[in-house]
Amino acid sequence: MRRRPPAEVVDLAGKGKPLAWAMSTDGWVVGTRERIHLPGREALGWQEVVRAAWDEPVLEVQLPGETVRLVFDDAGRIPEVVNERVRATVVVQHHVPLRADKGVRIVARRTPGGTDITWRVTFDTGLDPRDPELRRQADDALAELRANIGL
Repeated sequence: MRRRPPAEVVDLAGKGKPLAWAMSTDGWVVGTRERIHLPGREALGWQEVVRAAWDEPVLEVQLPGETVRLVFDDAGRIPEVVNERVRATVVVQHHVPLRADKGVRIVARRTPGGTDITWRVTFDTGLDPRDPELRRQADDALAELRANIGL
């Protein structure tokens, strides 16, 4: 039997149906089909989550420019739903070496239920994204990947 979400969870989910919810030490974490609700911030589309890692009892959610660390006594289905929903937004993920084994990770993501594609190019640790030659190589790699897959 599935338990019903508490009133606070329903309020946070808004028009979305709560798929999973759990109380962290900072407040409610709620996952719907379209969004994740993290304590103390506006809801985010799943495509905005760069990555998430579960190491019980801690869920780390990496967002552009910051990492949110959440601690749970009982995370319920949150880790499973976060993993599934973040992966569901990934259309293409490809690593392109630029110098030896270091390079860029190119990821295309789609908003849940949408058609718009967002591209993100992330440089490996040790490479300077401000280096004009590396930036040109990364731009070329992105253009080639987009042309090859037709996006």
